[in-house]
Amino acid sequence: DIPEQADGTTVYYVIYALDDDSDDATSSEQSYTVTDEPTNHPTDFNAESSSSSAILVIWEDAVPAADGYLIKGSATSYAAIVDPVDGTPESDALLVQNIAAGVQSHTFTGLQASTPYYFKIFAYNGTGASINYKTDGTVPETTAITAVAPPVPKVFISEYIEGSSNNKAIEIYNGENTALDLSKLTVSLFSNGSSTPSSTWTGNIGETLQPGRTIVLYNSSADLNISNYGNESSSVSNHNGDDALAVYYDSQMTDVFGEIGNDPGTAWDVAGTNDATVEHTLLRK
Repeated sequence: DIPEQADGTTVYYVIYALDDDSDDATSSEQSYTVTDEPTNHPTDFNAESSSSSAILVIWEDAVPAADGYLIKGSATSYAAIVDPVDGTPESDALLVQNIAAGVQSHTFTGLQASTPYYFKIFAYNGTGASINYKTDGTVPETTAITAVAPPVPKVFISEYIEGSSNNKAIEIYNGENTALDLSKLTVSLFSNGSSTPSSTWTGNIGETLQPGRTIVLYNSSADLNISNYGNESSSVSNHNGDDALAVYYDSQMTDVFGEIGNDPGTAWDVAGTNDATVEHTLLRK
């Protein structure tokens, strides 16, 4: 055991070996930096719903100051939140977030509507293998419930064209009783099983889509039989049969074609037709 050292001390060491024949060897030099855990927890840790999919958490930094804070959440219970382990930094995720000292707030997004979420906050010092979390005493915790989701607008893909070569288009239908603000309408293409859009289209400010009407986004290299009936060319119509398409209005998903994050290989089956999403036109009933 190397004797305990003061916070911030870098300890250098080697291992010296001697065998029965008095032959010896020395290891390469190793080192580590001593990092004490924070003295105190942060205070005034609170959460509040920001929307049906977001929760804001706020707090006051620990005194004396810590290097940073790890916030972990759960949709199950406080008990389901596993304490971090010294020397093992945790990566950011949906309900895991590292926050630098001095920020004192964070909004978790992508959450489920009408769902209680539980959070704990852990102060830490150091980084990497030297990170040291404060998990003793009473770790601050808080909870909040996301708001009820608003009704999903009746805005959806009414026609899908995936023809040969670049003969591709997407038709979006306004099934509401009022005009849609096209600047709030977004279509995203998710290619080859990715969960991140490869292309996104958003309508122009000041333009609307009247009730019962459609807007057609087509591939810029599509045949005239398609482009002549289209409204606007867009790279979201570079889709293939194994890609997913999603429609959003005012940041709320209203329709999805295929499965985001999943690559079926060639295409998806639809209504009993194998590989229906490649070199087919599909009309919504």
